[in-house]
Amino acid sequence: MAQKQENHCEINWYASFERLMVIATIGILLPFYIGSPILIGVLMTLLIRDRAHLGEHFYAIRGLSLFFAFGAIVSLVNRNFIGVGVMVALTAFSLFFVIYRRYVQPTLWLKLLKICLIGGLFTQGFALRNYWKFIQEHHYFWLYILKDSSPNFRAESTFFNANYFGLFCIFCTLIAIYFLLSKTSLAWKLISVFCLLLTLIAIVLTASRMLLPTLFISSVWLIYFMHKKLGLYVLGLIGLATALLVLNPHVIPRFQSLQYGFKDRFWLWETGWKIFTTSPLTGRGAMSYVRYYYLFDGKPQMHAHQILIDSLANYGLVGLMLLSVATADFWRWLASGVRVGELRKGLGLVTAFILAVVIHGMMDVSVFWVQTGYIFLLVALTPERVLRSVENS
Repeated sequence: MAQKQENHCEINWYASFERLMVIATIGILLPFYIGSPILIGVLMTLLIRDRAHLGEHFYAIRGLSLFFAFGAIVSLVNRNFIGVGVMVALTAFSLFFVIYRRYVQPTLWLKLLKICLIGGLFTQGFALRNYWKFIQEHHYFWLYILKDSSPNFRAESTFFNANYFGLFCIFCTLIAIYFLLSKTSLAWKLISVFCLLLTLIAIVLTASRMLLPTLFISSVWLIYFMHKKLGLYVLGLIGLATALLVLNPHVIPRFQSLQYGFKDRFWLWETGWKIFTTSPLTGRGAMSYVRYYYLFDGKPQMHAHQILIDSLANYGLVGLMLLSVATADFWRWLASGVRVGELRKGLGLVTAFILAVVIHGMMDVSVFWVQTGYIFLLVALTPERVLRSVENS
């Protein structure tokens, strides 16, 4: 009898966990002022319902907790109170994904990926609708976004800005490719094709210069992992498209003003580097760019638009060392798992997500946001048992 009650409780707990994860994933695709409170509510509910394992969850992030504590202390010393808040938020985010990794099952993981894909269709459709409304109001030609080297419209949809939305579109592209090349129903393959087409349109509407190389490289990487020959063919086609783009830069919005774009980035990077050099060991705490840019005649932005420079300015050499030690087991697992044939497809998706963030991070820090960060970690932190089960199903 006791065994039956225990099994019933486990079933009820998992059903509740699944509902909460679905709510969080749908909510995160809404504007951040709606999605963030939903995510906080889901996390509090999970912590309360799973309070028996609360100590285990905190133990699982012990390495990261040291880094978070370091970042909070450095921020406090520098009177960077925004940085203290960021460290608290990152701690909560880590707890959420510790619970996610512990309880997620293959069926739920696939369901969450499909929610991202369907959610992508809605957000991209919303971006397309906004663009159509904009050109109607201003009496522009429908190809306005391709004609103007510095357009007054850049698609943001339900995200914070165009670059964040663009990174999400790349994530949707990778998920769509994964479904196309894996075992799934014809209906989902058709949905994936439609998502790919709409995503490409949405990426053009963002007018983001760095999205295309990020999209090309991460997509080829994933296709090669899942289908080697097809990956080589796609690489050849992308090489040809790149050559045509170099000869005709006006085809892609803002590519004609690429030189100005780099000049703008160099200014941001220089300011971020100067902030780092004022405290190279410890940094100035999270969000140090927006806190101190004015001291160096920098351009007002949320960050330095380069993930390494921004991280150095925030956490210094000591902070990055603590972060490296805390995540070392993950990188070792990833390096060894890539060589395991039966995990190849799943790890192809995981590594493609990471590669996309690294490449895009050369020119922006779009992953450091509640919406993009959530979708990224949803895939990047997929447990091995889930990848293995999906691969063998």
